[in-house]
Amino acid sequence: MATPDQSAKTNGFSISELSEDSMDHCENSNVEYDSFLHTILNNIRLLGVMLDLNGNIIFCNDFLLDLTRRKREDVLGKSWFDIFLPADIKSEMKTVFLKTIETADFPSYYENEIVTKDGNKRFIAWDNTVLKDKSGKISSITSIGEDITDRMFAENSLLNSKGQLRTLVDTIPDLVWLKDQYGIFLMCNSKFERFYGAKEAQIVGKTDYDFIDKELADFFTQNDRRAIAAGKPTINEEWITYADNGHREYLETIKSPMYDSNGHLIGVLGVGRDITRRKLDKEELQRREMQLRTAQKVGGFGSWGLDLNSGKVDASEEMIRIYGLEGKQLTIESIQKVPLHEYRSMLDTALRDLVEQKSPYDVQFRIMRQNDGEIRDIHSVAEYFTEQNVIMGTIQDITELKKSENTLREKEALLNEVGRIAKIGGWEFDVSSGKVTWTSEVSRIHEVDFEGPVGVEFLRNFYPPDSMELLENAVQNAVKNGMPYDLELEFITAKGNKKWVRINGIPTIKDDKTVKIAGSLQDITERKQAEIKIAEEAVRRRILIEQSNDGIVILDQNGKVYEVNQKFADMLGYSLEEALQLHVWNWDTQWTQEELLEMIKHVNELGDHFETRHCCKDGTFIDVEISSNGALFGEQKLAFCVCRNITERKQTEDMLLHAKLAAEDANKTKGEFLATMSHELRTPLNSIIGFSDMLLNGTAGNLNEKQAKYINHISTGGKHLLYLINDILDLSKIDAGKMELYYESFSVPDAVDEVKMLVASLALKKNIDLEIQVEPQLGSINADKTKFKQILYNLASNAIKFTPEKGYVGITAHLIDNMLHIRVKDNGIGIATKDLYKLFQPFKQLNSYMTREHEGTGLGLILVKKYVEMQGGSVWVESEVGKGSTFTFTIPYC
Repeated sequence: MATPDQSAKTNGFSISELSEDSMDHCENSNVEYDSFLHTILNNIRLLGVMLDLNGNIIFCNDFLLDLTRRKREDVLGKSWFDIFLPADIKSEMKTVFLKTIETADFPSYYENEIVTKDGNKRFIAWDNTVLKDKSGKISSITSIGEDITDRMFAENSLLNSKGQLRTLVDTIPDLVWLKDQYGIFLMCNSKFERFYGAKEAQIVGKTDYDFIDKELADFFTQNDRRAIAAGKPTINEEWITYADNGHREYLETIKSPMYDSNGHLIGVLGVGRDITRRKLDKEELQRREMQLRTAQKVGGFGSWGLDLNSGKVDASEEMIRIYGLEGKQLTIESIQKVPLHEYRSMLDTALRDLVEQKSPYDVQFRIMRQNDGEIRDIHSVAEYFTEQNVIMGTIQDITELKKSENTLREKEALLNEVGRIAKIGGWEFDVSSGKVTWTSEVSRIHEVDFEGPVGVEFLRNFYPPDSMELLENAVQNAVKNGMPYDLELEFITAKGNKKWVRINGIPTIKDDKTVKIAGSLQDITERKQAEIKIAEEAVRRRILIEQSNDGIVILDQNGKVYEVNQKFADMLGYSLEEALQLHVWNWDTQWTQEELLEMIKHVNELGDHFETRHCCKDGTFIDVEISSNGALFGEQKLAFCVCRNITERKQTEDMLLHAKLAAEDANKTKGEFLATMSHELRTPLNSIIGFSDMLLNGTAGNLNEKQAKYINHISTGGKHLLYLINDILDLSKIDAGKMELYYESFSVPDAVDEVKMLVASLALKKNIDLEIQVEPQLGSINADKTKFKQILYNLASNAIKFTPEKGYVGITAHLIDNMLHIRVKDNGIGIATKDLYKLFQPFKQLNSYMTREHEGTGLGLILVKKYVEMQGGSVWVESEVGKGSTFTFTIPYC
């Protein structure tokens, strides 16, 4: 049991961490909660005891009873102090117990002896927590203890070897950190965590600028760069303030550039050691020197004199202030009453020996200051002047110095304890002999029974090849270049147990030569396992929840939200805090509360997939697709649900459905119209064309010139209208997917010549130069010959149509990458860039002028595009107004 500022954790376990979570899971009754605590305490390999406010034993676990060889019925209800504590510490422990209750909101830590039934004593480290019921009333004081007797013996053994202890002290840094060359933290130790007030996981990956002000961060960065530039350790001193409690320390910081086995720069290793005491001592020395000089000049140091002839006492104002004798008459009797009674005999003896034996007078004692009753520590030095029979001396209040010394001793004790608890041992390698000596803690880590010395070859048995290579490189670098190292390596003990160890070494250099390397070895297996577990958990959470594009909500068996990601909260319009307070029936509208609970009850690892509707915070509704499955988390079954908002998809599906129905209806109407047109228009048109041709041929008699002209117009217009109807019907068949391709093998040159024969008369009428160029190697192609010729005919006739008289139209055919390229080029009127998008659209002609001058259906190019794409090809155009156009189409050559 301890005061709040002594709080710690026993063996990594704290009842204060357990109690809050336990209260959440044991809300039914205090009995159930007490039972839960008893079960926990009985299942840990530590001592556990619960006391009431009077110090009587409410509960003690089996481990405590076994250790002390007592029976439960002999101790329950009895005083802890009377049964388990030695008589000489009962009073002290009762005081500590009361302070623990007074500081109930803070866990505490204390170490003390307990007595077993057979009279043996065991040294226990206690972690104490004051537990309260729901009303805030203290229900018990619960302590978890670790038997550290063996460790205490090991510590005493360690202290017996000053050299080994010095090695251990020298190689355990106060603050340790590693940054990369860009100032990004790669690791740090727990003391460094206190400096920045954050855990290592929160520090790693960030820079100094994320935690401290820019001026100090700039200072740290400059020192890092100086160390890298120097290529060797650099040292500087600086004041720092710890973020966890605001206290300040003066550090001696060693920054060393770190390199990998290939000599590549890793970053900068920093080791900050607390030299506050040294700094304060130095400042104190300077202050005392100043006081001495001042005292010599103005008598303000606290001086006194005693004339042994007359018995007269002289004292400076500073001495009067120190003794608190302002306003009082000074006599030998009044001054002798100021020191505490237990020091008066010593002071009289020292003064007598000074006069009679000329012994030095240099004493320290304690006084009760007369003006306020405060106890102060005093240091006095005096000299006897024989001729004058006078004693002259100085006096100094050293209370603060004593406190500093006590603080230093406490820190040294804490450092020793940290080494023991942290499983750190010291070692030393003698370069000349090649032998290694080590402490008992290093032996324990190796699981061997001796402490050395051992040869380097012996150590090879404990490291896997990769680890041994890293260690050998580091040692060689230390021997050759004087570089310290700090490594974390895999390790195999003498008993075959696999561990992780941290080993660091600092070379000692004499005459520019490394003579030895001293360092520490720490068992970090538990930390490494915890880091791996934390890393795996972080990755799992990041992948499954935090970075998911879908909403994720986890429900317990009561339908309550156990965990939720931001995406799900946003989807419903809630904050994360609000979402964590909801039940599933607060948003699901498709099922009742009972149905939802039944679904959660039966969900299993096979999962389920369904759609439902959710009600958002603002009252709107969304469609949601859910994939769910069940899993055990600890002893609790949870339902994991991945939710995707499919509202837009649902709306799109509805729109597509309506559009499909409308399109089908329109297509049906179009089909009926085209069927009617085919029947109603083509029949009379054929009659009109047929009879017109008969009249023109003179079958019904000769026609005069005017009659022949009119009948020719009727025939031409009828044929044009028939072509239009046929093109419309073909286009309709293509859109309906009823147009079929009839593949056959035919000669490309022959097909091109056939088209040339068809358009030659058109070119001849306008005196247009028609040129054909077909690559000689082009042979047969497997395609729809009829549609191939129609494609080429439409493009060639269009080119002739829009080319002025005496113009030029060229048709070329060549093979590129198994694709047949047909190009129709003219030097006609051309097409403006802004009008190109109108091409290949049904019933589109570029302007009214062209419509009047060049008749046509406006369907030729769209049919070209459709026929080309049906055969796996493409078509495009390049044109410039006034210079002509080039139409190109491709189809697979096979």
